[in-house]
Amino acid sequence: FTTLSEKMAPEELTGALNYFLTHFTECVLAHDGVVDKFIGDAVVAFWNAPFDQPDFATSACLAAIAIQERVKTLDTVRYPAIHVRIGINTGEMVVGNMGSSSRFNYTVMGDSVNFGSRLEGSNKFFKTKILISDSTYERAKNAVMARELGRILVVGKEKPVGIYELLGRKGEVTDTGLDAWAVSMQDVKKGQLLKAAKGFEAWLKDHPGDTAAQHYLKTISDGGNDFVIKLTEK
Repeated sequence: FTTLSEKMAPEELTGALNYFLTHFTECVLAHDGVVDKFIGDAVVAFWNAPFDQPDFATSACLAAIAIQERVKTLDTVRYPAIHVRIGINTGEMVVGNMGSSSRFNYTVMGDSVNFGSRLEGSNKFFKTKILISDSTYERAKNAVMARELGRILVVGKEKPVGIYELLGRKGEVTDTGLDAWAVSMQDVKKGQLLKAAKGFEAWLKDHPGDTAAQHYLKTISDGGNDFVIKLTEK
């Protein structure tokens, strides 16, 4: 957003943002989400309120996939090409009218909301597009494909949380290396580190620069046994 705003006149920037946010809002609404607010170039959305939605986590994941697909179809003649980061978390939160005595909004608040925002930002570190928490994955795993990245510890939190890279709908992801990646992650948990390292090396040959694989290989080569990924930026 900062890069775009520096290069575009205010009128052009407003037109571009409205164009992009309209498309992304359509994806959220098409998957039964509630658009909470827009914060600059960001869309904040939630599910499972004000009405119960049994498959809310799946709906959120499918909306995220739809947004990334929509990005590929956007008009890059009139508007600049963009990339989009998405974070999805599932947990308890407060939903209702909040604000001041003179003005308030129907919104969600809580630590679970904040962590969803942290996941969005964590995509910068992992060079990914969609990150979801393990609590989201457990509810949506029958409908989506995802790659386990391990546990992260974000600034200001005391307990690490497991995360996954959301890759696509079930049956639509063609990366044949995902099963081997899952085996390597299990090897780490079992303490079979030399075997895990070979798996991560093989993954890097097909996915050069993958941050997660590099992290595990460095930790193993350094003789460490703490594989929590500690992020230093929000």
